[in-house]
Amino acid sequence: MTQLHSEDKGELVSATRLAAELLDPKYERDGVSILGGEPFAQPDGLLALVRELRSKHCLHILCYSGYTLEILREKAIKHPAIGEVLDDIDILIDGAYVESEAFGAGLWTGSGNQRVIDMKETRRNNKIVLYT
Repeated sequence: MTQLHSEDKGELVSATRLAAELLDPKYERDGVSILGGEPFAQPDGLLALVRELRSKHCLHILCYSGYTLEILREKAIKHPAIGEVLDDIDILIDGAYVESEAFGAGLWTGSGNQRVIDMKETRRNNKIVLYT
């Protein structure tokens, strides 16, 4: 995967502080969208953030990934935190952005190859269910 930003730059922020800022009551929201870089490149930090958001009663968590759900499930074998995140988020938008498929983008996607997956229904039905 191509990196846009250097991994050795930025500021380290705790999941507790980040969740508090994301859920600042000065701003109206009904959930949080997590996007990247690649959120699943830091599975333990991502899991900590998702857990912290849930502990603060965040109703909806949407996560983007350049990986497909199938690849994330494979990665979860070596990194169980990935599986735990997948077990807790509400929506996963998966797949890499493909410029040549940008014409097929949907409301929440950048290119036509990306899927908006309803993770609650996917878990319930044990098969991929797209969000409608």
